[in-house]
Amino acid sequence: MRGGGAAVVCLALLTGCGSGSDDGAAYPAGPYGLKQGDTMAAVRLFDSDGKAVDVGSYYRGRAPALLLYVTATWCFTCGPEVGWLNDYAARTSGDLAAMSVLLQNKQFEDATAADAAAFSDGYGAEFVTLLDPEGAFDLFRQQAFIPLNLLIDTSTMRITLRETGFDRASLEAAITTVVNDAEQQ
Repeated sequence: MRGGGAAVVCLALLTGCGSGSDDGAAYPAGPYGLKQGDTMAAVRLFDSDGKAVDVGSYYRGRAPALLLYVTATWCFTCGPEVGWLNDYAARTSGDLAAMSVLLQNKQFEDATAADAAAFSDGYGAEFVTLLDPEGAFDLFRQQAFIPLNLLIDTSTMRITLRETGFDRASLEAAITTVVNDAEQQ
């Protein structure tokens, strides 16, 4: 397993991985972190074709809320959450963007493009599944963290919720808060 997820995040920032957004506004300044209340770094993840996706720049401003669903193919609670996310995101009329970050396969090895495709197809995910070969989320590779939900306010890229497991009520409440705050601004 790779080490130094924080170093990878710093490297991504130094190489300009998240220096802007689609609306032309500068990406929020750090310090960056992965705890609730921290600003999410503009981490770089990869789709199943190997194309880089700069999470911050790509998702910033597209919807008030972004849910990063950090998971693994061995996760037994993931199917119900994927189904809920498909339904919930569709009902929000564009207020919620969702994506999964697949860390490991059933052998607890780094997930591959084939694993991502099988995960998405197997659960019927209607949102993108990305891979983390550079280790930005290595901190969460332990079983106790999976599944992990990081809810991000895309106007500030602040993590408003960091929660392990699948608690539908708390996710819905947190998403509603972010969306309502965005509407009041």
